[in-house]
Amino acid sequence: MVQTAGRPISTALRLLLSQARLLSLPRAQRLAALLEDSRKFQNEASERLPECTRRLMSDDGRTMLDRPRRERMLNVPAVVVALLAVLALVHALLALALSAEQTTEFLLLFAFIPARYDASVLPDVVWPGGWAADVWTFVTYALIHGDISHLGFNGVWLLAFGSPVAQRFGSLRFIAFMAATAAAGAAAHLVTHFGELLPMIGASAAISGAMAAAMRFAFQQGGPLGLWRDREAAYRVPAASLSASLRDPRVLSFLLVWFGANILFGFFSIGASGVAQAVAWQAHIGGFLAGLLAFAAFDPVPSSAGADRAKGPTRHRRFIDHRDRNKRPCDCRNSDG
Repeated sequence: MVQTAGRPISTALRLLLSQARLLSLPRAQRLAALLEDSRKFQNEASERLPECTRRLMSDDGRTMLDRPRRERMLNVPAVVVALLAVLALVHALLALALSAEQTTEFLLLFAFIPARYDASVLPDVVWPGGWAADVWTFVTYALIHGDISHLGFNGVWLLAFGSPVAQRFGSLRFIAFMAATAAAGAAAHLVTHFGELLPMIGASAAISGAMAAAMRFAFQQGGPLGLWRDREAAYRVPAASLSASLRDPRVLSFLLVWFGANILFGFFSIGASGVAQAVAWQAHIGGFLAGLLAFAAFDPVPSSAGADRAKGPTRHRRFIDHRDRNKRPCDCRNSDG
């Protein structure tokens, strides 16, 4: 049954009568009559539109068009999707397109190898890429993964912690932040494994930085973890200062679990698929500390004037405003766990 303007029975009867009238006309005239009936029906529907709109209004006076749209179940920023696609393409290239020799050359060119920076190790070897590779491998190693489980594990954590940071920072700041934390993780690994020949790969140092960055604002009132929140505003809440964050019991609990897990990784590194692998947990810590300390340099949201002292002055300002309104209106070292 066709339902139009809330009157299904009368509309159905009119359609049946119209159909009977059309069948009684000569075949040559049926098309013209059908077009005429269609125009009449459109005109009547347009006249009834205001009445339909009134019926759709809610108790607060808003129409269905005015009501906010439901949030998508998976609200992943485009830059995170693009980054995941790059990680997948790089892994597909290594797993499906390159031979074993080509894979070795690729790793020598793009993985992070501490021995590059120690002239006493293999002094006669000319490293591929020269000094330029000495620079770019501080970041490019994060695009390489040892196997599909390595890639999948990092991809899940990137979705979880990279998405809120990307929502807050925007695409360019997010990419720069991830590169900076990846470089910090590589630097920490270099300090603790200077001269080592084993390459380091994996995005988890950068993802650890995203975890630290999300921690700076996710626990704030009205932030992404709030039960009742506006999605856009949740990523724009002023971040807590570093000193205030370190006094928050929730943040301290998160830090305790995170550092404890990474220390355990250091003692109980387990290889995957029979490959001699080790977890570069020092790189995790380097990326995490970089994200924690450098958050303010990338954050585009103006910080509150002393987030740890904001509650008292805020109540006072609201009280004054209220009174004013009354007056006026592979054989690699993975950098992940």
